[in-house]
Amino acid sequence: VIDGNCHILFLRLKDKPDESLVTIEVRNNKDGIPQIVQAKRKYNYDVSQKEKEIINKYNQWQINKSKEKENESEELSYVS
Repeated sequence: VIDGNCHILFLRLKDKPDESLVTIEVRNNKDGIPQIVQAKRKYNYDVSQKEKEIINKYNQWQINKSKEKENESEELSYVS
């Protein structure tokens, strides 16, 4: 967390923003792409199937975002 390689996110209901449902740990993989390392409910309980689906969508969004950023960087390096 301190070195910037780990981020802690919270999954919350829209109508209950002060109540955390799931705590999510995100770290950069060896390619620098943020990936979810773990996600747990209160008392370290496993997440529900619906929560897993939401978390997986977020993870895929992060991967796609990183790939887009990488492609933009490659395009800029070819500009003369």
